[in-house]
Amino acid sequence: MLDATGIGAPICELVDSKLPLADVKRVYTTGGINTTEGSEYNGYHVLKGQLISGLMAAFDSKSIYMTRRSKEIDQIVIELAEFEIYIIESGRDIFDDRGKGHRADLVIALALAGWAADYDGYSGGLWFGNLENTNS
Repeated sequence: MLDATGIGAPICELVDSKLPLADVKRVYTTGGINTTEGSEYNGYHVLKGQLISGLMAAFDSKSIYMTRRSKEIDQIVIELAEFEIYIIESGRDIFDDRGKGHRADLVIALALAGWAADYDGYSGGLWFGNLENTNS
């Protein structure tokens, strides 16, 4: 599954062209009320709130494991620490870093990995980093 939201669509097209036999599913994050699957675009519209709540639940249930050897661990920690959920005057919920200057790309990627695993029925947890030594 690839995030096709915004500038992600050209990346999906590139992956499709380089891996023509792969069954690449596109995920568009939305602010709607339902997650939908569309056969015309081989993908899903997934609520950003659903992605984030799933990520929070995965951390709460300790089904995400990241070691200090994870390549992007420092950036993930910064993004997670600065990521906020807030409601604007119109009642719409917003998910971002509230202008602190860091993007939430890794947070969304992590949430998408968790959502995809859950959607596919996988319950083994997500491991990031060197699996040979998970004590670090």
